Amino acid sequence: MAAFLFYPRLPDGACLTFVMANLANDGAALEHAVQVLNDHASAMAVSVWQGERHVATYRRPAARPSWKDPSETPWAIPCS
Repeated sequence: MAAFLFYPRLPDGACLTFVMANLANDGAALEHAVQVLNDHASAMAVSVWQGERHVATYRRPAARPSWKDPSETPWAIPCS
């Protein structure tokens, strides 16, 4: 088991807290990063570190716009 640190990042890159977990490997740490991101609604990403080694940064998937009317999309071209 290895100690991993997870830093939830706000949209401006700031980090107000961290989470530590003892996990088996990098793959388990990446899975845990998803949970950390889910637990911190204001975070846009989670940076994962093991000691001085940066393992990965997991980013929240971009939200897709949910337009009800296709004509409201920014790329809509009126047909006449």
